Amino acid sequence: MAEKEWFIDWFNSPYYHLLYKNHDETEAEKFVTALAKELKIEPNTRILDVACGKGRHSKMFHQLGFDVTGIDLSKNSIDFAKQFEDEKLHFAQWDMRQTFHENYFNVAVNLFSSFGYLPTEEDNLTALKAIASNLKQNGILIIDYMNSEWVVKHLKAREILQLGAIQFHIKRKVSAGFVVKEIQFLDEAGSDNEYEEKLRIIPLQKFEELCSQSGLAIKNIWGNYELETFNSRTSPRIILHCEKL
Repeated sequence: MAEKEWFIDWFNSPYYHLLYKNHDETEAEKFVTALAKELKIEPNTRILDVACGKGRHSKMFHQLGFDVTGIDLSKNSIDFAKQFEDEKLHFAQWDMRQTFHENYFNVAVNLFSSFGYLPTEEDNLTALKAIASNLKQNGILIIDYMNSEWVVKHLKAREILQLGAIQFHIKRKVSAGFVVKEIQFLDEAGSDNEYEEKLRIIPLQKFEELCSQSGLAIKNIWGNYELETFNSRTSPRIILHCEKL
């Protein structure tokens, strides 16, 4: 089980957040603001942020006047996020493959490719059905995922990143339907660390099938955080605007 669900240890590691620190509050603010404007979300709308991490998107939705709940499997991330809680911002440790609060939320978001790391395609369907079950009828779901076609085409096989005192050595490859990232580094004590990330290659057609099976209709597809029209060859992201039927 530990090998199967690699993300439990990695997402709980402080080095995960160090590696992705360039995805900061400013990026989150621009994307969330653009989404709220495009979707015309009303004040006090109940929003569920699925796989929220340390809550950077949740906090931005909250600042725009929405009632936000963030859920994530990582205890360390949720413990950190809880310092920002108030009467309209809440966080809970939760597995997105399980329904959190049935027929309760008006909007759910799943951002920063926080979907395709699940071990099986059955898990993906289970998770999407659970996310949809949290929504009221006609509720909105936003899924932000890598555009696998673009990512594979632009895959950088090797990279070294120096972030503070830590030098990350990264290898990338495509294997068994996943984009695999091998991450090695020495920590502050000089000990070797090695982690692996695996994101499933999910083309748009597969997302369409998953949504249909989950009672969701795709209303719009964007290709980047500026919400420009999706193009399979040139867009770095697949951002799906779905509605619960």
